[in-house]
Amino acid sequence: MPRVWMLLLALWMPGEATARVFQFENLTDRPGGPGEGKDPQINDRGDVAFFAGTEVWLYQEGAGSFTEITALPGAPAAAIFPKINSAGDLVMIDPGSRDLWLYEADTGSFTNLSSLPGHPGNTENFDLGRVFDLNDSRQVSFHSGDRNLGRVWLYDHATGGISPVTGRPGGALRGRTNALNDQGQVLYMGFPDAYLYDPATDSTVNVNDLPGGPQVVTDNLLLSNSGDVAWVSTDVTLYRADLGDFLSLASLPGFPASFVSTNRNGLNERREIVFWKDATWYFDPSDSTFTQLNGRPGVPAGGMEGSINEVGVIAFTGGTDVFLAIPDADLDGVRDDLDNCSQVANADQADVDAGSDDDSSLPGVQHYGDACDADLDDDGLVGPSDFFAEFRPCLGSDVTVTPSCLEADLDGDGVVAAADFFTSLRPALGLAPGPGVTEP
Repeated sequence: MPRVWMLLLALWMPGEATARVFQFENLTDRPGGPGEGKDPQINDRGDVAFFAGTEVWLYQEGAGSFTEITALPGAPAAAIFPKINSAGDLVMIDPGSRDLWLYEADTGSFTNLSSLPGHPGNTENFDLGRVFDLNDSRQVSFHSGDRNLGRVWLYDHATGGISPVTGRPGGALRGRTNALNDQGQVLYMGFPDAYLYDPATDSTVNVNDLPGGPQVVTDNLLLSNSGDVAWVSTDVTLYRADLGDFLSLASLPGFPASFVSTNRNGLNERREIVFWKDATWYFDPSDSTFTQLNGRPGVPAGGMEGSINEVGVIAFTGGTDVFLAIPDADLDGVRDDLDNCSQVANADQADVDAGSDDDSSLPGVQHYGDACDADLDDDGLVGPSDFFAEFRPCLGSDVTVTPSCLEADLDGDGVVAAADFFTSLRPALGLAPGPGVTEP
């Protein structure tokens, strides 16, 4: 190995992994917002449903606008605790009559589910935020009847039918709080354990009774599309369905020491969890770290609800407002999953070779911004050939005069200079470029 290369490699010092970094924004104070809100639910498009008083509001990320759903024709006059699916459909509950209403975003229509034939009657539970749920097929799980003697039911939008979930073989006769995923699985608290009903096999499993299961009684249950289950109480316990094991978050360093917990928490497919214990917390399973979201500069304490979507954007309450926590590791204003250099700040997202080489925008292939792409020969690794064959011959070049040196101008200032080496190439020696963005 040439001595110059050995010196360059010796100068590279890898950094330690850090906990998730977020940008925070007050959503309800954006133009057109109601100025307050609670119990936000976020879908994978970034749309957020929440309520203010007895008004249900929908923020549409694509349009950047708010709609008061309860002011639309055919809507209930009052509603709270909206649930949202990927299409922007909502289910909500009238706090007076306790009727359940379904809003279909594509048609703008409302259906009072409580008035449908076969509906068994409204819930009498005092906590209305945990007794119904909605999935992408417009199925709705819900509780009916007495708080302790009621049952859990499933409305199927495709057939219009309503069928019981509790009382099936292997399950509990009674149930209360419930969650529904896109597979049609229903998780419910069945006095005292958590039961998971799977329509694919028409079977129910007592999840608490699985080997290693928690001996805990709680209404705070979360369910992912993969069948993962989380219990939120004095501990937060995660059942990982594919592994068949249980993880106690309280056993991990940094877990908040509080005996207080609350409902309306969030779990996604990456097993990231948002939960409340004296404050709203985020758990990152990739490095087992915990991040406090509210009660920090710019985000007031108070508020006990939060949800998280599949790209890790969190909607939660801080004081009387709804906030967004947007993953942005390099704090350049570009969300991590959309950032072509997620660990190096590059607000302009410059990428001179985006359409010409092996890291271009091809389906399933990562592409990288200039600020994190010192792999000038596109062999998948920043190594000696990038410096000697590609960078060094261009050193001092004005890229407007020598366009072939554009890729070596890593900081985009128009000149290939020492700054490009010390800022971008040297820190990447021995590493792959990126991390960048993977095209769908």
